Amino acid sequence: MSAPAPDVPPPGAHARAIDAAYAVLFAAAPLLAVFAHRGFAPLMLVAGVLAATRGELWRLGRNRIIRRPDLRDPLTAGALAVLALSGWIAASGLWSPQPAAGKLALNVAGAAFACGAAVWAASGGPRPRLAALYAGAVILGAALLFIESRTGGLLRALAPPADLSPERHKDITALGRGLTALAPAVFPAAALVHLYAKGRMRAPALAPVALVALALAAALGLTIAANVAALAAGALAAALALAAPRRVLGGLFWLALGLLAAAPLLAAALPAEALATGAFGELPLSWLQRLFIWRAAGGLALDCLPWGCGADFARAYSAAGATVSLPGAEGPVPLLPIHPHSVFLQIWLELGLPGAALFGVVLIAGFALLARADPAPPLAAALAGAAAAVLVSAAIEASLWQVWRLAAVGFAGIGVMLTKCIHDRR
Repeated sequence: MSAPAPDVPPPGAHARAIDAAYAVLFAAAPLLAVFAHRGFAPLMLVAGVLAATRGELWRLGRNRIIRRPDLRDPLTAGALAVLALSGWIAASGLWSPQPAAGKLALNVAGAAFACGAAVWAASGGPRPRLAALYAGAVILGAALLFIESRTGGLLRALAPPADLSPERHKDITALGRGLTALAPAVFPAAALVHLYAKGRMRAPALAPVALVALALAAALGLTIAANVAALAAGALAAALALAAPRRVLGGLFWLALGLLAAAPLLAAALPAEALATGAFGELPLSWLQRLFIWRAAGGLALDCLPWGCGADFARAYSAAGATVSLPGAEGPVPLLPIHPHSVFLQIWLELGLPGAALFGVVLIAGFALLARADPAPPLAAALAGAAAAVLVSAAIEASLWQVWRLAAVGFAGIGVMLTKCIHDRR
């Protein structure tokens, strides 16, 4: 077996202790998906803190970011862009109508570096037991969510205390958010399942397909259409990446960059009134409202150029009470809720051109890192599936300020790194 690369932590007692702690964290993931999806944020924070107990990580950061920063290195450029973006978020508090910019900046920087550290710590050579536990945790989480989708939330209903409130129906929405947190991890878990099934099953490709199908079946029963779209897009991207890994990963990168660049113009041009009158066929009320939200956010983003309206501006705008009347709604609905249901739009709206440029640098650095790695087809499928699921969620429903969503990306990243370690071992 070849020696680990200089930037990869070598195995040892400390690494084994961290692996044991990771195993406990992975075991908690299925329960978090069912009962407390926001718990993925502290889970990844703990994982990042554990990784930070490795002296190698601090030496790596000091050499690459402080002593000899080389912007040609994607990891360095990406880390510096995250720091600059967080600084800009904090600075936007000077003109934001909300007072939380400093906290939001710390949330973004903390989540990014905690997740990065956790992924790095998973890279220190093959960890078959840890990888198997990760895959098993995702499988169990998907299975539990499928059961919940078919029983109306039986496990949440059985968990004390008894919930007799008239808002019990919100449990299904919470379960849908649990699947949102788990969805990107389905694809690295499926890749791990394939690697373990290879040589042990006559048709090893059926095992990962079954996992993705299980997650999709759960999504169909949990009322959040964005989950279905994310998993379907991830499945398509993963399948295509098996045949053309570099092209698919490159296509996802250019799609993400294009959506970021064009978000406010596309949103402001939406023919929302024509859609509301049924000119293009009837849409569900939630999606009709989303079109109005996007159009309003796009127009406001263009009005606030070049600096943006300030971090968390949408929350203040929502509190002002602007509404719109839609066919089928019982009354007026918010024109812009606490976030515009699109990370790309949110960045333009609240952080302006500097925020969009810095986020674009993060995307470019991430793709450059992948291009250098030149992943083999199984790893490319895991990457493409997770990236496509994240991209769909970011484009049509997510908020940059929801730390649990950032943590979900990190959790999937750990799975991708474990997939790489297992694949390289074979």
